[in-house]
Amino acid sequence: MFTHLAPISAALDPDRAPGRPGIAVLGGTTAACVRVGADGRLGRDPACERWGPRRMREPGAAVGEHAVMDIESLVRTRRALHAVAELVLAGPQFRTSGTIRLRASLGGFATRAEPKVQVVGADLVAPGQRLFLERTTCAALAAAIGVTAGAPAGLYQDGSGVGPEDVIEADPQSAHRIAQGFAVGDAALRRMFPGADPVIWPEHFDIGVTVDAVNYGVSPGDGFQAEPYAYVGPHTRQQGKYWNAPFGAVATIRELGGLEDVLAFFEQGRRSVV
Repeated sequence: MFTHLAPISAALDPDRAPGRPGIAVLGGTTAACVRVGADGRLGRDPACERWGPRRMREPGAAVGEHAVMDIESLVRTRRALHAVAELVLAGPQFRTSGTIRLRASLGGFATRAEPKVQVVGADLVAPGQRLFLERTTCAALAAAIGVTAGAPAGLYQDGSGVGPEDVIEADPQSAHRIAQGFAVGDAALRRMFPGADPVIWPEHFDIGVTVDAVNYGVSPGDGFQAEPYAYVGPHTRQQGKYWNAPFGAVATIRELGGLEDVLAFFEQGRRSVV
């Protein structure tokens, strides 16, 4: 179900991610016609079945076996990482330390308090252990690191939709793209709002801040948009070309291209709010 490697407690990240400016962001074409059912199984959206499978390609990369990635892999990996964030990190952290807040960390995301647990790429890292997210369950992962799997109880209605015994699997390449989205989001938010402390919330698995009744952040993708995307979500409804989503404005990380472009998108949103 899972694999143990040599002890690597030193791999645990310091208290916050560096959010290095200039980080490269890889991406793809457009959102695929993929749905994740209640049982966790992937299926096509019949409304766009005629377009066939869509794939994401790194900008400037040649089309080939390693340059192209099925969007289905990204959706499956996001489901797995969201489940681990909610059931293995946030839930145990809430029951131990009273907070559900997670943070971006080098290569992924991590708890902010006890227990100290981190996801790096497609691996779960705890003191002395590294576990592969390969055909495993949150219950097995949690038991291996000495915690009990389970979401924070009574705090929100949404979530990953994954149970402790549901099988999950993460692809390293897809996990890398999700981690890049969190890293560029963390860096852009800290640049735009000095002193801000971006939070990864386990409910929707996005990183964000709220300033002057406006939400700014980056999502690794969801039912609205399959690709990682930046968003600006005012608490009051806005009008104008910039506002292209029911909850505000969005742009995929692929479309934006990098840290400076994500920052510019946020700044345009701040200027556009009335």
